[in-house]
Amino acid sequence: MSLSQISYGQANSQPAPDSIQEKRQPFSEWFPDAKIGVRFGDHVSDLKKWSQILKSSGVRYIIMPSVVPEPLPIKGQLYDIRWLQEKDLIDQEVSFQESRPTIDSIPQPLGSYSLKTRVVFFSSTTTAQQIIVALLSALSKGENLLLKIDTPNDPETLKNVQYHLSNIGRWLSKKSQAIYGTRTWIKPTISFGGKTQIFYTFNPNSSTLYAISPEWPPDPLTLFDIPISSKTKVTLLGRHGEVEWQGHNGHIQIHPPKRIQITRQFAYVFKITHIP
Repeated sequence: MSLSQISYGQANSQPAPDSIQEKRQPFSEWFPDAKIGVRFGDHVSDLKKWSQILKSSGVRYIIMPSVVPEPLPIKGQLYDIRWLQEKDLIDQEVSFQESRPTIDSIPQPLGSYSLKTRVVFFSSTTTAQQIIVALLSALSKGENLLLKIDTPNDPETLKNVQYHLSNIGRWLSKKSQAIYGTRTWIKPTISFGGKTQIFYTFNPNSSTLYAISPEWPPDPLTLFDIPISSKTKVTLLGRHGEVEWQGHNGHIQIHPPKRIQITRQFAYVFKITHIP
């Protein structure tokens, strides 16, 4: 089986009806823009319940164990989430690192493989903030983020995941343009004092660069080697109007608004348009 032949759908080997076949899409076409997924370490007793939890979280695909008690749902039946079986990836000789790293080990690319996915173990202490930082780190390097949930039928796990993924979903719904449809930038990150402060994503279709900071940025925030044009504008997503900024010798200096004017967020996104 070639990579382009992998598609979501039923787990059995029976041919799907024509109506289902028409909905299928090669794996390699949708995966680069999926950005965030979930991998279950055990079969899920209530697929519908988990779909309800994940539908507004920003998760675009789910990888199930190879042995499941029932056929996988087709995309569109359960909130437009793509469902895969782990065996489909094993067929491609894709291996996962089975150690259980904590979120603190990020940004080391644990479990990265040819499909460019970073695997992060979702533990009882994992927070939404940590997951978003891991997501930004992955995206800035051209990777997707895959959350590994080993005990999906445990009530405490379900409660914890539901709480944090709902918060992630609210953030993603407001910042989605900086996540989906983006690619890597020339420089993936900017670090100050040995700590990553800015993650970049870039939308080639709109020539828009996004500079994303998990912490409130300093004033001025200097972004190096950013080409600008006479049409370039800089805005802060979630705030009306441009922010104050200047361009100097290929660099941009941004003066963020007063911190008191902006509500606390998991990460702050500056949008830089018309990049030549």
